[in-house]
Amino acid sequence: MPMLNELLKDDNSEVKLCFIMEFSKIAKVVGPEILTPAIVARMTELTKPPTGWRVRCETIKTIGELSLLFGKECYAKSFEEVFMGYLSNSAAAVRQEGIVYAS
Repeated sequence: MPMLNELLKDDNSEVKLCFIMEFSKIAKVVGPEILTPAIVARMTELTKPPTGWRVRCETIKTIGELSLLFGKECYAKSFEEVFMGYLSNSAAAVRQEGIVYAS
């Protein structure tokens, strides 16, 4: 999975955006073991500035999709604190995306 982490580290925001948009599809095939500590840490970083708002928005959406896919236990273990950060995000679109998955 090191290659996945490298894609999330890429300097080009378009690469990160495209990857994060498709990550839940990859996770459906691979399963919850794709959520390594390195991947979760990188996704956490992607939810915070200076990351662009589109990447932050898509990351919150992906975290919501992964949480629904892998269940409450996975959410509590890996994403709860990160996901709830949407409430204080500076971008309105990110907050709106979080509301969609929180309800």
